[in-house]
Amino acid sequence: MLTVATPTNSTLEPIVEATGWVLNAKGEVVFTADTTTITPASSWQKSLQCRT
Repeated sequence: MLTVATPTNSTLEPIVEATGWVLNAKGEVVFTADTTTITPASSWQKSLQCRT
């Protein structure tokens, strides 16, 4: 027998496309749609400098 669960909340929030990402305390990537409330992590990449 197949049991189907129905949502109990009749007002579902719309899905919003992610516009950014951050690393959480566990080091996992978390996609976010509101980057204005996130403190950006420092980049692990070093900037390149050309010496000519």
